[in-house]
Amino acid sequence: MRATRVAANRAIDCGGRMRTTFTIVGVLALTMVAPRAESQTGSRVKLGAAVGSGWETRGAGGPSGTHFALSATLRPATSLVSYRLETMLDATEQARHRPVSLTDIHRHATFALTVNAIRRFSKKPTGLYAMAGLGLYHQWNEQILNDETHESETQRGVWSNARAGVNAGVGYSFQMLGQEMFVESRVHTTGFESRIPLSFGIRI
Repeated sequence: MRATRVAANRAIDCGGRMRTTFTIVGVLALTMVAPRAESQTGSRVKLGAAVGSGWETRGAGGPSGTHFALSATLRPATSLVSYRLETMLDATEQARHRPVSLTDIHRHATFALTVNAIRRFSKKPTGLYAMAGLGLYHQWNEQILNDETHESETQRGVWSNARAGVNAGVGYSFQMLGQEMFVESRVHTTGFESRIPLSFGIRI
């Protein structure tokens, strides 16, 4: 039992280190690409930050989990198509329906780095837009099972993987208090379990 706990703790520590590394790499990529793209092309680069939740598509549905995103969007001056590099973190926790004495908790986190093409439907920088792109998704999962009836030791399993995936969605940007704000939603082929994230953010 002790060896199992040690292995689980090591797996959790490893997952934590991988999440930190993935986030740092994403942030560094954004800060390096943005000024270089702006200086070389003369196009405008917008830095963005967003926060939101996900909507469950299974069972009764409803909001679930939270996610955060940082992005750099390159907007060519003569085109309705722009390009975005984005890093995001999404996490959720679910308690499954089991007998009262049985606790079954599933924790899931996704750390993603995506590249998207964005098509605006207006010559103005604000308004409706559509997006699609590719990404690398690192997923981390933890399963906790505890049976109080049998007074057995809590069982914990941790596993992770990295997969390539695609995403597509729509958004709408608008001006508020002199700043560009936006709301958007995308469907991801991997990394978000049965949830569709919806986010609200700002670009400067």
